[in-house]
Amino acid sequence: MRNIVYSLLCAVLGVGLFIGGIAESTDDAVKCGSSEIHPGETCRETKNGATVATRSYEEQKKSDKNSNIFLLLGGPVMAIGGTIWFVSEIRKRRNRRNPMPQSWQPVPQQQFAAQPLAPQPYYPPQQSWPQQQWPQQQWPQQQQQWPQQGQPPNHYR
Repeated sequence: MRNIVYSLLCAVLGVGLFIGGIAESTDDAVKCGSSEIHPGETCRETKNGATVATRSYEEQKKSDKNSNIFLLLGGPVMAIGGTIWFVSEIRKRRNRRNPMPQSWQPVPQQQFAAQPLAPQPYYPPQQSWPQQQWPQQQWPQQQQQWPQQGQPPNHYR
């Protein structure tokens, strides 16, 4: 259960980083911490009251741009990774609850020695539909006699 919560937190945090990157990319102001600085000013980074780093306006502008690129690229990677992690945890949990039936489990494959192939006898293809048996005609065919002119045909007599 803990992994499911962590994976969701990772995905949500990744989406949040991406949204933060979009919000920062629309702002052209150069910031030192939460305050805006202008050309000619310096940014002093402090930790526990001691100055750790000092950056000029141009250096701070470049640093802001780099962190923005990190947010725009790292956020989606983190969101996708968290989502994949979440889906795999759900599948693991489902498989523990509903294991595969015995008949569905893979069967171990046996190794067989290679045997030379013997020629197979040829059998002509069989037709799968019944054929009609047509009566054999006798040759030469008997000639039909046409009624003589002036006499009605036989069926009218």
